[in-house]
Amino acid sequence: MTPTAVDTISVLVGVLFMNAFHEGSHAYAAWWCGDRRPEILRQRTILNPIPHIHPVLTILVPLVTYFLFGVPLMGARVLVDAGKIGHRKMALVGIAGPIGNILFLGFVFLGTAMAVNGGWIDEVDAARSTAFRVLTALTLLTIFVAGTNLLPFPPADGSRIVAAVLPESVRNVYFKLAPLGLVLFFVTVFWASGQLAVWFPVLREWSPKWAWGFAHQLSELQVTLQDGVFTLSDGLRKMGLDLAALRSGRKG
Repeated sequence: MTPTAVDTISVLVGVLFMNAFHEGSHAYAAWWCGDRRPEILRQRTILNPIPHIHPVLTILVPLVTYFLFGVPLMGARVLVDAGKIGHRKMALVGIAGPIGNILFLGFVFLGTAMAVNGGWIDEVDAARSTAFRVLTALTLLTIFVAGTNLLPFPPADGSRIVAAVLPESVRNVYFKLAPLGLVLFFVTVFWASGQLAVWFPVLREWSPKWAWGFAHQLSELQVTLQDGVFTLSDGLRKMGLDLAALRSGRKG
């Protein structure tokens, strides 16, 4: 089903909260590891997306990438001071971001299952429900973001894990590759999505075969996640939690 304007706006708003979980987890890990500046806790509360917003990285970039190839890629304002923490502990700060994504994923997945359990989402025709489309899209997108952030190339969070074991001289050169890594990442996504072939038809013959396989795997993963939502909803009923029955009982 083609996404509606409401779908698009809802997904982008959801992405802001996903980003808050990601960046908030970085902040709490940084505080725990030694960066005790007051603004870390005051400005980086995990459920408030506003302090994490950067006008270009968090607003413009996801809007452009979403409308170009359907995936809102984004960045955020970095507040962590690596000099106060050290490179070994920065590995913990780096991995905390994807862990925040997983936490957000759990909330979204459980929320979707409870919406189905309560009858707010029709189990028979869930695809027509805006909430179901948005929540399952956010679930898939969160997995994608967590996975790409674990890539071992700067500026992805996974690069912090690699940097923790590199000699200082190599580490300095490694981090200087961040702009190149960012450009290569965006070019790869544009290439894999087929957008480059639209702009440059000569590239159509060189479209990466792995991209189609990857897209197919994502499609299968989305179906699996949707099935998992219904399975969890049924499991909640078997455990005695039937929100739909409670709602109908109140109405009666």
